[in-house]
Amino acid sequence: MSEPFELFNEKLLADNIQIISWCPTADLVLLVSHENTISLYRKGIEINKLWSLKNTAWSEIKIVTWKPNGKELVIGCANGNVYRIDITYHTPKMYPCWSPVKESASITSLVWINYEYKKGQTDIEGFDTDAFDLESSLPTLSDEPPEEPSSRVPISKRKKVQLPRKPLHSTETQTLLFIGNVKGLIHITLNGVYPIGLLDMFEEKLNPILLDISVPHDVSSVQVLAKSTKENEDKFVLNVIDTSILQDKKEQIFSISEIQTKLDYLLEYTNTTLNVLVRHHTTYSLLTSKIAMVASEYILKNDDQATAMPEVELTGTLAIGSVTETLRLFFEEYLTSQLESNVTHGYQNSLKIVCEHIIPACERIQLELSKLLGFSLWTQRYGDFLETTAVEKTIRHIRQFVSQILLFAKDLNYLSTTFQAFIKWITTVTEKVAVTSSADFQNESSLCEDPELVLEFLNKDLIKDSLGEYFVSPITLEQEENSEEGYNSKQLVRLLAKIKTSCRQMLEKPSVTFTEQMKVTSKYCFRLDGVFLRDQPRDKVISFTTEYRDGIQYNYHAFLQLNPDPKLVILKNGFDKGSKVQCAIFNIPEGAITDIEFFDDKELGICIQKDKDHSLLSTVLLCDIEFKSIPSTKLVVATKNLNVSRSLELEKMNHVKIGCNGQPKRRIMCLVASNGIMKIYSMEDEEAEESDDDQSD
Repeated sequence: MSEPFELFNEKLLADNIQIISWCPTADLVLLVSHENTISLYRKGIEINKLWSLKNTAWSEIKIVTWKPNGKELVIGCANGNVYRIDITYHTPKMYPCWSPVKESASITSLVWINYEYKKGQTDIEGFDTDAFDLESSLPTLSDEPPEEPSSRVPISKRKKVQLPRKPLHSTETQTLLFIGNVKGLIHITLNGVYPIGLLDMFEEKLNPILLDISVPHDVSSVQVLAKSTKENEDKFVLNVIDTSILQDKKEQIFSISEIQTKLDYLLEYTNTTLNVLVRHHTTYSLLTSKIAMVASEYILKNDDQATAMPEVELTGTLAIGSVTETLRLFFEEYLTSQLESNVTHGYQNSLKIVCEHIIPACERIQLELSKLLGFSLWTQRYGDFLETTAVEKTIRHIRQFVSQILLFAKDLNYLSTTFQAFIKWITTVTEKVAVTSSADFQNESSLCEDPELVLEFLNKDLIKDSLGEYFVSPITLEQEENSEEGYNSKQLVRLLAKIKTSCRQMLEKPSVTFTEQMKVTSKYCFRLDGVFLRDQPRDKVISFTTEYRDGIQYNYHAFLQLNPDPKLVILKNGFDKGSKVQCAIFNIPEGAITDIEFFDDKELGICIQKDKDHSLLSTVLLCDIEFKSIPSTKLVVATKNLNVSRSLELEKMNHVKIGCNGQPKRRIMCLVASNGIMKIYSMEDEEAEESDDDQSD
């Protein structure tokens, strides 16, 4: 008798795996260990590990889901944080997707679905739709990372700063990510980035635990399964939430969120490049202060009773054309052999960052804000989403930032000029001291071509930092917050932070609007004894949403009931109005269920541990299950024995976890035991394969 599943690959792992998640578009499988190590494997002729992420600082990973296009995934943690991981890079890039704004609570459900929208466009003969593309007329925004400041310590290869990733192109399919935590809060985000709304399912009389979120393709309604945590309560509630606003207001959502996404990118781009600018300033200001500090040391070495005023001593040298005795050793010993100035290079790089990175980004920010301002004035369509005063406030902040960055560039350019004159003069003096006698040096008629510029540098920048006001605020953050509205800080980093805060506040209204309009329209309550989240194989309810059948989508839930006797419970309900929850309860064969997984809308896989060295994979056909409607009072559905469709003996495998991709004609699954044995099987049976081949012929 042939095996019911064809074995493709097997491998021995070092980690004990708790979560298995397949990429929906490629033969990639993500494994999460009990130690919170995330590893991505590729199924081919062999099973190859592509990368691993290890971070002991993470909270326990509770759930994983993929973006529909398979390019990203999100992980939900016990502390309420959600991280987005981009796998399109050579090494994975991880970003915070969500941090809890209220009391932290474990993530119990993640649903990521496509959210398609095609903007209608009327073609008018002779009209160029690109004629009003103002962005194309702006200076090019550099994709080349800015140069980091040069180091005085020899480094073989300096690592360049990484610019943020550009946002989605408007032609790419948009997505909605639903994030649910155990305390009943559901956050809805566009593309896993832009917050759309917040649903709070908490009811004081039930104090519910959110078990699962189910979303149909049309996003017209969302179903939320929750369980009461009140003492002696075994009440379950299936809430149906009207989310039709997500369809009705698609144009507004995409118009605003597209701009928001661009703003987020441009602000992060500006922040990244501004940080490099700050590092350049730190480098050249430290080098200049080093010159003054060493000069002070030589002055004190010559006369310990003197006041160390290097700018005065150097001004005297400039005025009389002769090196004073207090500074002779400074020129001969320090400057002759040790001064290796890279400050000029740093000034020029700073100007380049301003001109090629920061200013072009700011111009694009102002362009996007002008679009939002136009939307806000169209109150009939966007009145519920934008306030004109909030947009105008953000525009004022970006204008203030641009004004200061232009002043900084002007001051920096002048400082570069005075510093070059200073270095040219000091180099000439150093050479004269090193190679000529004192008499010859004193008879030299001109040692400085631009004494005014050198004097300017000595008075303003040698022992002071004339550009420091752009980087160090004269008052504390608390003082600034309590200061009058008219106070204008010059500090560039703080001005940029004000823009970020203003942008976030400006776009809070859409989220409030959606939150207010998405309401629970119906509830279906039923009772089921002995079901606890902690007793489930993955600390969560297993669910699956089908494709359309006769115009209706169905949703399945599977979980364990351990009290008074171990049972397998399967729920079924449709997304159409008036659909009732149906249920089937099965006796568990001898052994303990270690995992449950829906292969697709046809088959459910169950892993049963028979003994310490022997497990069994069994499948149940969903179409063969006879479901019964659940009464609103005590559950009285009769218990049946499992009608197994296929079974696979798993030798030397214990506490087996299962994961499958559920994709038509390439259905594969992964089984991993606690002893590290990993096996990948085909889920297609021979009859199904032959039937598919006949249809294709």
